[in-house]
Amino acid sequence: MTTGAAAPDAGWILPEILGLLRAAPGDRDSGWRLLVLATGTAAGPRQRMVVLRGFDPGGLTLRLHCDARSGKVGEIAADPRVSLLGWDGARQWQIRLEGEARLHRDDALADHAWTAMPDGERRSYATLDPPGSAVPAPPPPPVVTPQARANFCAITVRLRQMEWLHLDPERHRRARFRFLGHGVEARWLIP
Repeated sequence: MTTGAAAPDAGWILPEILGLLRAAPGDRDSGWRLLVLATGTAAGPRQRMVVLRGFDPGGLTLRLHCDARSGKVGEIAADPRVSLLGWDGARQWQIRLEGEARLHRDDALADHAWTAMPDGERRSYATLDPPGSAVPAPPPPPVVTPQARANFCAITVRLRQMEWLHLDPERHRRARFRFLGHGVEARWLIP
């Protein structure tokens, strides 16, 4: 259910966005496959690029992967509120997603994601030292060992809100969608 005076036509905008997010993980050319993830810290916000690994439109849940030793894991554990930003250059669409993140290290979701992951991607979690460690030179590709699985963490983000911005030469448009227990609240915003 969409509510609100002069509500955006959620009949086409929202389904289009959800469909593009659902397709993004399997489409290397998708502008929304790589997203900027922002977390909060005592020192201020932190941002980094992440790969969208899955999206469940029915549950409004994104799935990401990371090294369990990375800074983002501690930041999410301390404050699960996150924001993600994506840009689709072909459509001239910006998407800003806000939600609550949940860490998955030793559960069925993490096990399934690890099992489905190609060996080449598993190497990312096989380094002896955590991400961001100083090294004298770029290390050689690591060998996947059982320890690599212990370094893997899946992150799910349950969306609470999204904003869509269309940069159109004729007329920019912006809409906000809040996901409520009883439906969607849609509003037009000044771009």
